[in-house]
Amino acid sequence: MIVLIDTSAWIWAEQHPEDPAAQQFAEHMEAGCVATCRPMRLEVLRGALSITAYDQLAANFVGTPEVPIDQAVQERAQVIQRLLAAEPGSRHRSTPIVDLLVAAAAIEAGMALVHRDRNYQTIAAVTGQPQRWLGPR
Repeated sequence: MIVLIDTSAWIWAEQHPEDPAAQQFAEHMEAGCVATCRPMRLEVLRGALSITAYDQLAANFVGTPEVPIDQAVQERAQVIQRLLAAEPGSRHRSTPIVDLLVAAAAIEAGMALVHRDRNYQTIAAVTGQPQRWLGPR
């Protein structure tokens, strides 16, 4: 089963390669069982401190499956945002647009979402989508 990885989990796994969860993530990456999407890739690449670092980070995505952000994903993101708006505290206001798109991409692709971001737990509470926290809390 292929999962969609969020920026939070990707960066954590890179920063903690000795952790068993990060090692398992790396094995899944090598097996082609981890997908990304363009907003997630852009978030990771935003962390580059130079063009050389940017190109090195971008090379990590070569061969990694990519879930498209098409019209259906964008419409699903808006549905999720509306569901969050209906929650007490107007949770849609504190949920980043990128997180809405990544969650929607996972739903549309039928994939579980792997992350380290509490926003996805908030989203999953209204969508019921499968999601998993990577590593220790």
